[in-house]
Amino acid sequence: MVLEEYKDYFTDVYETDSLTVAFCNAEANRDQLSDMPHEQWEDLALYYGVRVPPMVSKNGIIAIHNSQMEAWGISKEQLKKDA
Repeated sequence: MVLEEYKDYFTDVYETDSLTVAFCNAEANRDQLSDMPHEQWEDLALYYGVRVPPMVSKNGIIAIHNSQMEAWGISKEQLKKDA
């Protein structure tokens, strides 16, 4: 969960230094993944995020959503390459 004051933490800026790839159970997270760039790998989904301090998000990663990619003007292929 992301603290409210950091909800739009990185919507205006695309920086590759803090990009990361994370994974989750694909079936259990199907609804959230529908709005996120991701790839299926067996029963897991690999998704992209931005590493942030633990005080911003308890797991240290904020997932990237399709709307952020649109705002940044980047493709899923570019995001994958940069991550």
